[in-house]
Amino acid sequence: MNTLHYNRTYNKHKTLKFTLDQAGQFCHITATTLTTSKVVLIAYHLHSPLLRNNH
Repeated sequence: MNTLHYNRTYNKHKTLKFTLDQAGQFCHITATTLTTSKVVLIAYHLHSPLLRNNH
């Protein structure tokens, strides 16, 4: 196996892995954000009648 070909393949894989890692991180952040928003919304809906009653 020649070294140039090996390096090119290696770099391609490294780039691909990096891209996948980034995508995974992005998905994780998005999922976390969505979950947090959902929890906040649910909490807001649960508390809003109480807030209205207190005023």
